[in-house]
Amino acid sequence: SPRATVVLDVGPLAAAHPALRRRALRYAALRAGCPGSDLFAVHVDALDALVTAWRGQGPVHLPGDRRASRACGRLSLGPGPTRRAGTSPLPPAQE
Repeated sequence: SPRATVVLDVGPLAAAHPALRRRALRYAALRAGCPGSDLFAVHVDALDALVTAWRGQGPVHLPGDRRASRACGRLSLGPGPTRRAGTSPLPPAQE
């Protein structure tokens, strides 16, 4: 589903061999709706850092308007925040 959210337990991922962990992270990103043609090693590296080098960093932006974030020992990959119709992604200009 294009609006799917995939949730992974960080413990087993962190304990896994790096090659296996990276394959699992790539697969999870694809299941969450990232287009395979736009999902590169740099994205998988950023996901891997959420597992192995997490220091409270914010979400990872992924292709297909997806986000990945870590909280409470879980890695969540899913759709980015939705905007309401008629709203702008940028703040209003200051004069």
